[in-house]
Amino acid sequence: MYLLYLDASGTPEIKDPNCSTYVLSGLCVHESVWPHLEQQVALLRNRYSLHNCSFELHAKDICAQLREQEKIPGFEELSWSDRRMAYEQAVEQAIQAAPPERRSEIKLKKRATIPIAHLSRKERSQLYEEVLDLVGNVKELDLSRRSTSASCSHD
Repeated sequence: MYLLYLDASGTPEIKDPNCSTYVLSGLCVHESVWPHLEQQVALLRNRYSLHNCSFELHAKDICAQLREQEKIPGFEELSWSDRRMAYEQAVEQAIQAAPPERRSEIKLKKRATIPIAHLSRKERSQLYEEVLDLVGNVKELDLSRRSTSASCSHD
């Protein structure tokens, strides 16, 4: 049996009238390979203190600029637990400072970043590269048939 993972970039609604690209990607893994892959992901989660979080690793969250981190003095010198606490406080302050009609939108957007909030930009980039390397180095996956997606072009 094969397991199929599908994911899409962005949303199917076209927000930019000059861009009609919608990318749907998939990865098909034989069930015998999955436990090894899952074990490797678990090791990464533990190394980056993500073991208590049940969330998917999404590039858009890992690679996002977390402005609240930039506002925390000495963020990189803090322990991971202190970083997370400071980030959560900064996010709560940002939510409270926002107009009432935007608060739920901001809260929803920031919720996805909480599991990785303790990681600096450099650490998140490192995590992202390690995840890509992990998948790219699984011998049983045939990644030779990768497709490339067109970028948005403006007329």
